[in-house]
Amino acid sequence: MYDDKNLIHFFTILEAIEKINFYTENFQDDEDFYFANKQMNFNAVVNLLSAYTQKKSTILLF
Repeated sequence: MYDDKNLIHFFTILEAIEKINFYTENFQDDEDFYFANKQMNFNAVVNLLSAYTQKKSTILLF
């Protein structure tokens, strides 16, 4: 049930969540977030969510 590889995946997920929080703070609404920095923040969050879902699917539960 426990696998050392799972720990790496969990840390990657936690890092992605922390970065998403960092990139999305200080915005008044979704439109401000979407157009900020020529959509750089938005694109970073989309890529982090993609990485999160990929890592989530690789965690071995059994």
